Amino acid sequence: MESGPRHATVDRGHITKPERLENTYTSDTSLQRALSWYLPAQKLEQAEPQLVELGEEAVSDQIREWSADAERHQPYVKGFNVWGQRYDYDRLITSEGWKQLGKWGARHGVVSLGYEPTYGAERRLVQYAVNYLYSPSSGLYSCPISMSDGAALVLNQERNNVAADHPFQTAYQKLISKKEDYWTSGQWMTERAGGSDVQNTETWATYSPLSHKSKASNGLDEGDYLINGFKFFSSATDANIALMLAKTPSGKLSTFLAPLRKTVVGEDGKPRVVTNGVRIHRLKNKLGTKELPTAELELKDMRAHLVGTVDQGVMAIAPLLNITRTHTFIGSLAAWRRAISITKSFAKARTTVGEPLWLIPMHLSLLADLEVKHRGAMNLAFFTVAVMGVVENNGVSTPAAHLPTKGKEAQVVFRALTAIAKAVISKNAIAGIQECQEGMGGVGYMDEPDEPEFNIARLLRNTAVNSIWEGTTNVLASELVRFLVKRDNLAIFSAWFERTLALITTPESASALKQTWSDFLSRVKATSEPRFILADARRVMFTLAWILSGALLALDAERDGDGVATEIARRWILSGEGGVGDLVWRDIISVQRTANAGPSSITNEHLRWDCRIAWGVELPAKQVSGHRSFQGNSSKFFSVLLKCNTSAHFIAMTSWQAERQQLAVPELQILAMDPVQVDDEAFEDSIYNDSLNTASFVTSLNSSILNYKYENGRRYHAFREGTYLVPNDEEEQDRMDLAHHVYRLLLGGALHLAPIKNDIQRVLDLGTGTGIWAIDFADEHPSAQVIGTDLSPIQPRWYAAPQISWALLTAIIVRVPPTCSFEIDDFECDWLYTRPFDFIHARELEGCIGNDLKFFKQAFKHLVPGGYFEVQAVTSPFLSDDDTLNKAPNAKEWMDNLVKGLRKFGKPADNVPGWKDKLTDAGFVDVHQEIRKLPIGPWPKDPKLKEIGKYQGVQELQVIDSYTPAIFSRILGWSHEEIQILIAKVKRELRDPSIHLYLPVYFIYGRKPL
Repeated sequence: MESGPRHATVDRGHITKPERLENTYTSDTSLQRALSWYLPAQKLEQAEPQLVELGEEAVSDQIREWSADAERHQPYVKGFNVWGQRYDYDRLITSEGWKQLGKWGARHGVVSLGYEPTYGAERRLVQYAVNYLYSPSSGLYSCPISMSDGAALVLNQERNNVAADHPFQTAYQKLISKKEDYWTSGQWMTERAGGSDVQNTETWATYSPLSHKSKASNGLDEGDYLINGFKFFSSATDANIALMLAKTPSGKLSTFLAPLRKTVVGEDGKPRVVTNGVRIHRLKNKLGTKELPTAELELKDMRAHLVGTVDQGVMAIAPLLNITRTHTFIGSLAAWRRAISITKSFAKARTTVGEPLWLIPMHLSLLADLEVKHRGAMNLAFFTVAVMGVVENNGVSTPAAHLPTKGKEAQVVFRALTAIAKAVISKNAIAGIQECQEGMGGVGYMDEPDEPEFNIARLLRNTAVNSIWEGTTNVLASELVRFLVKRDNLAIFSAWFERTLALITTPESASALKQTWSDFLSRVKATSEPRFILADARRVMFTLAWILSGALLALDAERDGDGVATEIARRWILSGEGGVGDLVWRDIISVQRTANAGPSSITNEHLRWDCRIAWGVELPAKQVSGHRSFQGNSSKFFSVLLKCNTSAHFIAMTSWQAERQQLAVPELQILAMDPVQVDDEAFEDSIYNDSLNTASFVTSLNSSILNYKYENGRRYHAFREGTYLVPNDEEEQDRMDLAHHVYRLLLGGALHLAPIKNDIQRVLDLGTGTGIWAIDFADEHPSAQVIGTDLSPIQPRWYAAPQISWALLTAIIVRVPPTCSFEIDDFECDWLYTRPFDFIHARELEGCIGNDLKFFKQAFKHLVPGGYFEVQAVTSPFLSDDDTLNKAPNAKEWMDNLVKGLRKFGKPADNVPGWKDKLTDAGFVDVHQEIRKLPIGPWPKDPKLKEIGKYQGVQELQVIDSYTPAIFSRILGWSHEEIQILIAKVKRELRDPSIHLYLPVYFIYGRKPL
């Protein structure tokens, strides 16, 4: 037996356990703000169910496994069989995970949404929002998606110029298909001699039409041109078709489309699939994007179709570049967001020098800085996409005031924006992701292919390519400057932007931006020769990006007065944040700042805003420093306390959240080797009072309470294991706290309906969960001693820090009032309290009570005469007042089976309507019952019910996750796959805004006679 301190082993000791990443849509406030700005409300409401679903799938176990598989099994080429015979075409072998990730994207319309009529002129906004959520989890399949989207645009423009049976028609439909037989397209332009200078192309096309065309494959592999040459860098080599540039005998460039394989008739008279003149010389060894096959290709007599007009290749393929560049900056932005999410998850789970990492001022400042820069990039990115909608559709349905007018102005602005956004966002994302990596220390440097969820190293090496492909920073900066100084483009751009600046109403921001723009414009115009301004093209581009982003941030903040948006705009504009070192003209963006520039970074007010920007919560009253002289706290408190908004779009920051989150930093109370002593007075009613002494306390706690059961990826209670079928892990604790808020909203902010006295003395909260009701009640009734009981020690006082052996218990005080305490108890056993209570409260115990009459009688017995007992419970089934329940058969099936399972378990959930009579049977008088409707989703018109519905819509999705696994598997015998399929279907229905479900909530109380 070991004595003394327990040393760490491979399996024992401190292990950091970051929380799983949240839904990537509902946790991304910046994305939601961007979409709410440019999408009409009806279209946003229409799109959101898919965005929420995709955001959940993006961090699911299945997608992570496919992504890991794509990294583990990287592509390779087989050219010959075992006998040394060359295959009919080079076999490019890719992983199953890679293929499945492509199918996943196609199902969600990563290409097709840009061409479907569903969202009208705003379809690109929805498409790129989907790609933003898809990209970081796609295993780089987003690369062929971008080129396929570009090819679809090119072919869509050509469709009206060709016959209905032309091969382009088939190719276009395949590219925009959501089915498993969808196609992808490559884009082959880079050559050894040319790089970005495509005029040096060494690939040639010869007009050589076939004398006879079989139409065996709709003529796609029977083009009129033969292509010969060598492509040095060809991404998405496993594509079905490719667009490429080649020179015709005139020496000018033309654009061609060709399939990679073709069908021929073999010697046996049967069709054979062979190479269409494509030979894979070798696959590239790259820093990143290893899942993506990139190759050097030799083209020999490749049959191809001319796209557009002969010798007008750059003009024909230019629209593709706008698309692929947009995908590039959206992908960079998304990877940056994923890196921030990973870093923040780590910060919540990590302590350093005894203090929570997320609150250490320097780290908090880093996170806030990342959020500020990302918000600026987000505004620039989705504004560019919105302008794309104006260009493609000659206007949009409800244009924002700052959008350029249709026609020439929109075209000029969009042409400039694509170069700016692609270069600047890609560059900044690399720096931002590297900061996130460094913010995780050594673990951020690890590159585990089997663990893509927290692999920032993989994000960094994959994102590095985005500042290179489709034009390096220098190429795009040069391109931008050449474009702006050509003809009247700068004048057109200036006229639009000055109208935009005139829309800004905040005096300080408007003044600073106008001065900066004036200085910028003067410098650009003052340069006498193009070669001088080209030499400084990078600074031109990055300075212009900073000014544009600042204007967009200012307008975004002004549209609703959001506090965080306003502070981000202030920091960007008045403090000069958002630039990247020497890439901007520092003397221009550092214009004279006013006194309203705000506090410096060393003030408490600045730190408070850091916390709001980074976490969406208030800075705790007691701050940490990050110095060893201030020994702090376990990170568990903060993962419970912070409960950062998991559904930012559905749940706006409320006074309730601010109140719950503006708590003092707790302090650890640790004795070196002894267990924490039990205060007999504080635990005078504990069932352990007579059976536990201080020596046996830790052993008993470890064996009977903390030895949790793990099943279906969730954690369940250990004390009286099996008597309760809902998890007790952090996901469920989040749900409990959210449910508490829902109940308070239903009660108009109150905690109960029973008419108790203000000077109440003793209160019991049964099934207290996280203890939030007990803590709130004790806050509101300082004279009351409040005891909360539960099967699980998940309340503040019970937490034992994971980095400390169980022999070193930690008592954490989460602003728990001194009159509030928590105990581990089972209310279905005999109650052993020696003193009666003035008020007993029980909430959400439906499905938890085997004998409800016995339970009510125990409550009656332990009340003082005149004391009140109140139960609050939701009951089945789902209801609707407009018959839309008929559109939710899966939700009904889920509820029916849940009720069936709980009845079979012996703890029914549908018996709440009979509780009023049973309270009377138990001896209570003045029994009162109220039933209130709890809407699921923000569908009601009534503002209060709408707010309640927003919260309950999120909570109900969490209920599905918490309640289903154990009940359906243990009791009903469902398989894991059956459960997951039903959960997905139910969630889809609950997110459907056309389905208007609600649940009845019962509030029942009674009084013990005097």
